[in-house]
Amino acid sequence: MFPALAAARHPDYDEMLTALEREFRAVDGARLADVLDDSARPILGAASLPARRRALALAEAGWSALPVSAVEPQAWLLSEALRTGAGAPPLRAAVAVELGRRAGVAARPVRLRGRWLVAVHEPGTSPVGADVGADDELAPEGVDGCLCPHELAFVMLGRLAEAWVDAGSPARAHRAAGLRLLLPLGARLQAKAREDLIRYGGTR
Repeated sequence: MFPALAAARHPDYDEMLTALEREFRAVDGARLADVLDDSARPILGAASLPARRRALALAEAGWSALPVSAVEPQAWLLSEALRTGAGAPPLRAAVAVELGRRAGVAARPVRLRGRWLVAVHEPGTSPVGADVGADDELAPEGVDGCLCPHELAFVMLGRLAEAWVDAGSPARAHRAAGLRLLLPLGARLQAKAREDLIRYGGTR
């Protein structure tokens, strides 16, 4: 399923992240959808709020769904992180975006100056963002700003590969690094993906 989502032009964030997780563990899609729907209930009606309050409502919903920041492998896997309440900040940003979509609020995850944000905007205005956690890696992948699902998956797979190495699972790290080659993100990021694949291959 991940190759199909990687090739799709406009996948949703939750679809992309579910496909990513299924490369490493089984996912109950129906249960995951119910968890996301339930988590979105407190912000139903947020679409009528001013942009700043919309962003804050989405960030609060993201923090409520994933109140603990973590970086172990499970913290990068959508359904597992929602089960435990511990997730990496990029995942929290994506969850906030998905909860917003269920509440009728269009938003994007943003990586900016060492922080992850959930951002909303109105036509003709600058985006307004609310904080959902720190990014200690300082953009080593060269991906920042408003991230599309493919860019978010690229960042998360790179961090997941690092987490699998730290957890003593080099084969899974190599697999995570290899999945990035399926993402249509240009020559620079493809070169970065190949470099990391070789590096993680040496740890097997």
